[in-house]
Amino acid sequence: MNPNDNHPSTTVQQRNRRLLYFVVLPISLLLALAVVLFCILYPSAAVPASTLAGDGEKQSVLSNFSDDLGQETALQFVTVEKTKADLSQGSLVLVNNDTVWPFPKMDSLVNVYDNAVTAYSLSGTDLLLQKEVMTPLNDMMTNFRRITGFSQVMLSEGYRSEATQAAVYQQAQSLYGDNADEIAAKPGRSEYHTGYAIGFSLYTDDGVVMDFSSAEECDWLLRNCDRYGFIQRYPEGKESITGYAAQPYHFRYVGKPHAYLMRLKQYCLEEYLEYVSHYPYDGNHIQVTDNENQKYEIYYVPAGDETTAVPVPEDRPYTISGDNQGGFIVTVTLEAP
Repeated sequence: MNPNDNHPSTTVQQRNRRLLYFVVLPISLLLALAVVLFCILYPSAAVPASTLAGDGEKQSVLSNFSDDLGQETALQFVTVEKTKADLSQGSLVLVNNDTVWPFPKMDSLVNVYDNAVTAYSLSGTDLLLQKEVMTPLNDMMTNFRRITGFSQVMLSEGYRSEATQAAVYQQAQSLYGDNADEIAAKPGRSEYHTGYAIGFSLYTDDGVVMDFSSAEECDWLLRNCDRYGFIQRYPEGKESITGYAAQPYHFRYVGKPHAYLMRLKQYCLEEYLEYVSHYPYDGNHIQVTDNENQKYEIYYVPAGDETTAVPVPEDRPYTISGDNQGGFIVTVTLEAP
């Protein structure tokens, strides 16, 4: 007789194998199938993985996602070619501590002093901004002055070169020490490099420069800036995403439909760009009507290695902006108000 026949340990092993084969494995398979079915039936229950391109997988900054504005497009398309350099062109480019500005050639900067209206003052005659920012800025400030009667808002910040930002950061280090990174960006990581960011302060009749938020009249700009295509770039409550403390004086031009959507969704720019990336050209497109009854269609096109064929509508006005990460955002004007 084999000394192992009917050994208690052998019987236990056999029972364990039967338990594994006939109980544990079937239950595991059923659970896996249930998860798959749940994801198919309820795709919006979880945040999709970001489709933004880059050297590595990007961590999602969206706390939730729902496809409430996505619709199938009815447009007819042709393609235009964009290059890798075009990723850093347009009003939706992202610059932050994780996304460095490549300092592209910029031919569209204009002198603010030569283009400003009298509704606001300037800190100097050498301020520069992107040309497309000037008209909405002037419109916003003209209406602000007309409605509030307040005349002490001063545009104090615009485009910054790499050298200027280095000086700003060094000053922040001397004032705030280890907390400087929460106040000012290192060179190459500042929004002001793009020419789409502006900073406001107050200049009193006595010649005193004061903090923008010290006047309650300035709340009008915070409440209405999206109507002109601007956002408050570093809002309170988004510090862990933007990487900076709240800065009520810092505005950023992104364009009217995007500013409207960001207010509607309560997104900062980082969240919004990830949100848009979930609406690729070959899927549903965002279709939205803003607060002036203007209709838009918005979709995302991932960039290729060197060139990208970007689909654009045949017979509708559109804009293309890179995101300075890994793709292009196409904004189509569907109907005039």
